[in-house]
Amino acid sequence: MARGRLSLVKQIEDSPSYHFAEKFYFDLFEELEFNKRSRKYLTFGEYKFLKSYYPQLNCETVNYTAKYYARLLMHAGDCLATSEGSGNVLDAGCGLGSESLFFGLMGANVFGVELSKEMLSIAFKRVRYYEDKYGKTLNVVFSNKSILRFCNFEKFDLVWCNQAISHIDPVQPFFENAWKNLKHGGHLIISDSNGLNPLIALNAARVHLKHGTYTQVKDPETQQQISFAFERMLAPVFLKDYIKAMDNKFENPRLTKWVGFSPPQLGIYRMFRLFDGLMSNIPLIKAIGATYIIIFDKI
Repeated sequence: MARGRLSLVKQIEDSPSYHFAEKFYFDLFEELEFNKRSRKYLTFGEYKFLKSYYPQLNCETVNYTAKYYARLLMHAGDCLATSEGSGNVLDAGCGLGSESLFFGLMGANVFGVELSKEMLSIAFKRVRYYEDKYGKTLNVVFSNKSILRFCNFEKFDLVWCNQAISHIDPVQPFFENAWKNLKHGGHLIISDSNGLNPLIALNAARVHLKHGTYTQVKDPETQQQISFAFERMLAPVFLKDYIKAMDNKFENPRLTKWVGFSPPQLGIYRMFRLFDGLMSNIPLIKAIGATYIIIFDKI
């Protein structure tokens, strides 16, 4: 059993998308190190903000956390690899633009949508860093708008939503809008923390005690107040219910990976990946995994 699990892990880690994603994570590490000492692209305050999203990324951890990150992004890379041409990606809630840059480096045409103007200001500057690093132009565009209001009918091969579904409110219109934006045969991929995990739920409760679950922010286009959720963690079972409410316009979702434990910061990754693989097949453990990656295919 153990040998079979390690064989499966080796098969995953031999995929081209996995290696491309792993390399990009090392690029992120190098970018942080560069911006730590140089003001060519980001101010010191912008660098600190970017670094706050990768608090455990350093020279001691990068070799291990890169593998975790690669297992997250490889599914999106695999989906994009099946599209015709370069592929078109909608990054819903793109934040500081890391995954938009990843897709851009893969050769895709990327449209990132984000409510925060401050985040997008940093994302724009990061594009220039990677264009200079690789000596090529990236087809990455960012827009300061609500994902619920953005629609480019049947334009995209992939709608990517990483760590954003917990902030989008209401959720049902997001699925409906994603369906409109996707080409037939396109993919919606959602990755986030699992609301059924006790530690995740506890951390979310702490946030809610301090800030509440919901607040109001301005829609950049209309200037009207719209709802924004603070760490309103969902779980795949609830996401499937939203799909059912759409008369199954998406095919049955595929839950590709549950991550119950964070990658170690010391050199025991081989033991970790075996333990994680075994534990994730236990139904109870699987139901409370810390992170999920779920794929919906447009019919």
